[in-house]
Amino acid sequence: SGNGSSGRTNVAAIHEYERQMELRSLILDDASTAHWPDPTPYLNAQNTRRCGDTVTALTGMLTYDSGSYRIQPTAPVTFVDTNPRPVAPPTIGGRVKVAAMNVLNYFTTFGGANDRGASNETEFLRQKDKTISALALLDADVVGLMEIQNSNAALADLLAAINATVGDPYEIVPDPVGGYPLAGTAGDFIRCLFLYRPSKVSLSGPCFMDTDSVWATPNPLRFPLAQVFEENSTRERLVVCVNHWKSKSSAGASALNSDQNDGQAAFTDLRRQQAARLHSWLQSVAVSVGDNDLLIIGDLNSNGEEDPLDVLRANGYIDQGQRFQPGDYSYVLGGKRGRLDHAFASASMNTQILGSEHWHINADEPAFYDYNLENKSAAHLLLNVGTPFRSSDHDPLLIGVSLSPQSTTYAMWVASQVWPFGVSTSPDADADGDGIKNLLEFILNADPVRSDTQHSPMPTYFPAASFQLNYRLRSNAVGVSVHPEWSENLVNWDAMNVGIPVSIDSLTHLVPSSIPLDGRGRLFGRLRVQVAP
Repeated sequence: SGNGSSGRTNVAAIHEYERQMELRSLILDDASTAHWPDPTPYLNAQNTRRCGDTVTALTGMLTYDSGSYRIQPTAPVTFVDTNPRPVAPPTIGGRVKVAAMNVLNYFTTFGGANDRGASNETEFLRQKDKTISALALLDADVVGLMEIQNSNAALADLLAAINATVGDPYEIVPDPVGGYPLAGTAGDFIRCLFLYRPSKVSLSGPCFMDTDSVWATPNPLRFPLAQVFEENSTRERLVVCVNHWKSKSSAGASALNSDQNDGQAAFTDLRRQQAARLHSWLQSVAVSVGDNDLLIIGDLNSNGEEDPLDVLRANGYIDQGQRFQPGDYSYVLGGKRGRLDHAFASASMNTQILGSEHWHINADEPAFYDYNLENKSAAHLLLNVGTPFRSSDHDPLLIGVSLSPQSTTYAMWVASQVWPFGVSTSPDADADGDGIKNLLEFILNADPVRSDTQHSPMPTYFPAASFQLNYRLRSNAVGVSVHPEWSENLVNWDAMNVGIPVSIDSLTHLVPSSIPLDGRGRLFGRLRVQVAP
């Protein structure tokens, strides 16, 4: 959980931990050779038995078979539902909810050589009902999906299904310019995707995609997508990046990408490279859109303390799982829990996140509750139908965000605006021709491409009292100096006295400035604004 990424400093300790885990593991046998016994033993009143539940007063014979110690019970087994089902998603604060969910190969075609999901229409409908139930209950405003089929038909099917279920509809974030790489040629057969609720957030600019070679090695993988979302109620923005990094499977691995026997499985070196590339790419995205509020989400195929995540930490990203749920998990393999699904935030974004939690509806549930039909009896197929439980093998992640104004330079502001083709964005230019220079538009929190003088500084003359100049001021502006000044002859200028600002909105203050008349006659006022050297 630090920021070192060598992966070789504590191998002996990892091996000892794994050895102790094996020695502490016992299999509670069900005395059946069936793949899924019917009736299924050990289920509770909700017809489940979750990872994390416990057993008390177990009596039986200890045997050893197929490389594992087993208990053959000789008396009824008493379970305690130590880890009950969470029937609702975690309660997370924040005005904007962001979710990440691996949808376990949501494919609308079946039986082909490259079809990875349901085997037939019946299985798909079972999968679809469970997936949509989970997404609807998550009720997020921005959703990053992984493992959906790389086809327009699958995207349209999921969108239609979720919108037929929820009252506040979603839209799909359009693909980047040029489209998403086609399955089987330049792209994998699965992809990442964004859903968003137009009632809560709007798109600010196009979707970005990185096609660096680290996402196409040793074959086309899943390309990360980044989108700037603007909260409708505040006009505040954040950049969300959805990811699905290379898996731990050893197929095709060689050299440094082979399993190094350090507890991280195969392709750790490639995932390190993906982490480093993601950082450099997102920095370029941040500069181009003028926003440093970066939120990385998705299935990173790296457990919480593994090297690729240390690369992110070393580059300043804060692990929200570590922050809000230390020791949490999102995936179970071979009875061992791990955290593969993550949220990492830049320093400025971190201060605006109020919570981040997994909804444990999948990893802890018995695998036979999934959508597959194989080896299941008619009674099995009646269990858990249409519920969110075991809708995937990964637990979804829910993040709560309350956006607030962040420090913004003139260059960042320029990058965040949509400028007409050919206009100058230099500080001294006047893009909309309204007599207010671009730099002053920035300070006044005005629209630089819409002619509007109502936000100009307003001089006021009070006979026998004072001369005032009141002006709007962007509250989050940095790297700029602002000076209200007065003159009697338009040659010699002096500073005015600045009063206490009054808030207009979350991003704008009204600042009063004045000087006493003291017998002076005609006076002039100006607001001198400069980009700090």
